[in-house]
Amino acid sequence: MEIFEISSVARILMVKPSRIKNWTIGRPFAVKPTIQTAKGKGSRNLYSVEDVNMFALINQLLKDGISARTIKLLLKMIPQASLTATSVEGHPWWIISISGKNVLLDRSTSPLLSFTEEDFSGKYILNIYNLLNWVSRRIVREQVGLLKGKEK
Repeated sequence: MEIFEISSVARILMVKPSRIKNWTIGRPFAVKPTIQTAKGKGSRNLYSVEDVNMFALINQLLKDGISARTIKLLLKMIPQASLTATSVEGHPWWIISISGKNVLLDRSTSPLLSFTEEDFSGKYILNIYNLLNWVSRRIVREQVGLLKGKEK
């Protein structure tokens, strides 16, 4: 089992550790560490690969302009423990439909076959498989010590 501390997660995703900490304590998301939650002074949160994948998903959605409110709704639909490259292999594309307060998540083998040009209004399409594979490659680099310094 692979275990990551907050500093490793931050290096893997190329974000500041404070961002991961905020997402763990509920600012604006509450992604709970599945390995160990810090309890008291001197203890640490310990994260699984699936946790790192969840943080990567959140980070990508924010970078692509998806609102925190929409991401919170999506997090309720996605079981954290099942967010692996293997689990999404058969349906690598996620189509997120946003309409007012409603958010729908559709998993697809090929989104371009499913929609006409008019259908793209209010939709966000993400290749989740590619994102999770990118995280996997970054994890390997972290494990062999290639991410310890500053990386661009």
